[in-house]
Amino acid sequence: MATIPGPELTGTDNVILRAAFWQLYETRAPVSAGAVATAVELDPAAVKHQLDLLDLAGRIRRTDAKYVTGAVGLSIEPSRHQLRLGTGTFYTWCALDALGIMVALEATGQIRTTSPHSDAPIEIDFTGGEPTGGALDSVLFLPGYQPGTSVVQAWCPLVNLFEHADAARAWAAEQGLTGKFVPLAQAAPEAGEMWRPRIGPH
Repeated sequence: MATIPGPELTGTDNVILRAAFWQLYETRAPVSAGAVATAVELDPAAVKHQLDLLDLAGRIRRTDAKYVTGAVGLSIEPSRHQLRLGTGTFYTWCALDALGIMVALEATGQIRTTSPHSDAPIEIDFTGGEPTGGALDSVLFLPGYQPGTSVVQAWCPLVNLFEHADAARAWAAEQGLTGKFVPLAQAAPEAGEMWRPRIGPH
């Protein structure tokens, strides 16, 4: 399956993103640059600068006051894609994020989203990070990525789950998009493999 698109991340970028992810996960509240700097034991000015660059690249989302509200796909801002976990309700930027986070956390909970083709609800139950109930026949659409565009704003809105492959293909054709159509049984474990090194151990 396609890797996460966008500019190459440095080791420092990944450390900062991972820290922001876990603080969002633990607090379900916007995270300051200072809090991230403290967590990673780096100079606050340097962390603030890196967060500015990550924001420009569409790798994080922030408030007007520069507090992080989304990192590594996990968000506290409502979106089409909802994660229901024992620790609370979260959102993600795209369906790939939802699958990757749920599997990488080995979580028990539910993904709730809707099909852009029909607006039909899609709910998938997970146990220990594996899909175990609900819309197990759903299909993930992964479009091609246009280099230089924002991951969050340009690519993520196109990455969705559909009730079946025909619905995904029909929607992609309507939008003039090309990409991959990946069954849930394949998409979930592959997304988990992508997310495990990105979020690291808690």
